Amino acid sequence: MNIRRRLLLAAATATGAPRWIHAQPAKAPRIGFLWTSGITPQYRDAFLHGLRELGYVEGRNISVEHRAAANVVDRLGALADELVALRPSLVVTQGTPAAQAMAKASGAIPVVMALGEPIGGGLVDSLGHPGRNVTGLTVLSIELDAKRLELLKQMIPKASRLAVMFDVTTPTWTRGRESSLQAAARSMGLTLQLLSVRAAHEFAKAFDAASQARADAILIAPSPLLSFQNKALVELAAKHRLPAIYGNPGAVQVGGLMSYGPNYAALFQRAATYVDKILRGAKPLQLPIEQPTKFELLINLRTAKAIGVDVPRALLARADQVIE
Repeated sequence: MNIRRRLLLAAATATGAPRWIHAQPAKAPRIGFLWTSGITPQYRDAFLHGLRELGYVEGRNISVEHRAAANVVDRLGALADELVALRPSLVVTQGTPAAQAMAKASGAIPVVMALGEPIGGGLVDSLGHPGRNVTGLTVLSIELDAKRLELLKQMIPKASRLAVMFDVTTPTWTRGRESSLQAAARSMGLTLQLLSVRAAHEFAKAFDAASQARADAILIAPSPLLSFQNKALVELAAKHRLPAIYGNPGAVQVGGLMSYGPNYAALFQRAATYVDKILRGAKPLQLPIEQPTKFELLINLRTAKAIGVDVPRALLARADQVIE
């Protein structure tokens, strides 16, 4: 054995480990990402951008494992189990069903909701004190439904009957949410026609029912199913010449009439701050859930013209983005 080799072994014996081991970089943390819908590139990129701003670069000092249920909620349990088997430091989720699946799969792995309704989904004790392994951001669906009705009424002042399409399988579509929406409608002199759906193949039947009942307009209530099926919903609204409001701005960008809600991309980017805090040692039960503070109104004038809607000037003045 040469002299250099003997010296290295002597150092290992004295310190308990070879010095070159201490020089190796720490193992990059692995995080999971469970999507109720399919992976949305715009929101995935916003999340990764948020990580980069905090010093985390995918493939360099952090890895991200994505699993997507493509709106087939029954798949979420198996996908959550897959992520648990990878032993991630934490899991980010899109949509309440994904967060519920992760919470069920493991009560120990921290869960960060990029989008969801933690209270209605039974995931936390309160927004200020989650108390469990779930934290993140909420989208305030219940509170925003009434605002969307108000905006739809302003867009179609003579409207008296509005249809509301909602996903009956969504945990957050509770009697409380329906009661709140009905109360808001009564205060505006509106009659609501509730249209429940469970899957994308039921959309056409729901729009047919709205047209047959002579609905003046339709609200697409946000959910993982309805917020990420923009193309199909927009095409049906155009076919029936039915003014529609959505929760997802992506719907307006592909031809929907109008949308109102939080900036989804900003929420995904903000979720990265929770990842950073947890990787630094914070516990989910100690991290208050954030509510969005900025909301955006988008209007598509081309669509309005195509279906014969004259957009009020006051509404145009309020819009954050107008597509002409």
